[in-house]
Amino acid sequence: MTIIIVIVQKFLQDYEYSHIYQYQPVEFDYHHELWLFLKRLLVVIGLAVVATRLEIRLLIAPPLIVAFFELSGNHKKLRSQAPRLYGLTIFIAFISAYARYFFTLQYQIPLIITVALITLILLLIIYSLKIFFPPIGAIAILPMILSPDLLIIYPFLIAMGFALLILFAFLISKENSSIYEKT
Repeated sequence: MTIIIVIVQKFLQDYEYSHIYQYQPVEFDYHHELWLFLKRLLVVIGLAVVATRLEIRLLIAPPLIVAFFELSGNHKKLRSQAPRLYGLTIFIAFISAYARYFFTLQYQIPLIITVALITLILLLIIYSLKIFFPPIGAIAILPMILSPDLLIIYPFLIAMGFALLILFAFLISKENSSIYEKT
């Protein structure tokens, strides 16, 4: 597969269908990145322990962890859209969970049709709002593999978990920005 990609890329560059990209090394601060990773890990482990003890594992759903890592990084523009991301994530969680509950469980519509409908709604919302945030897609599809008894509370657990992780992401990013201001 890699060889095919390289050959196609070379073909596209030779016939000027694609630009030739020059490699530019990225400056990487290992000390900063290690501390950032450790802070993130501490938050995720702490929240995972609480979620496991309370037996509400969806509080720390994998897409929320990905969103947390994205928001706690050096992405000021992304953090500035946190309220929109939160609202859209919760909206999609509600739509997807209740769509599966009503269409698939209540009306016996095949799951593939429900997934296609949710995907269509998700893409329409993403393209109309111009918010491209992959964890939202995962939040939309996750109810399709959950047990039916979790569907009713799924959006609420996602809302609580994401709110906590956004709070911690802002705390971590505020601390990181104050470190950069001192240097």
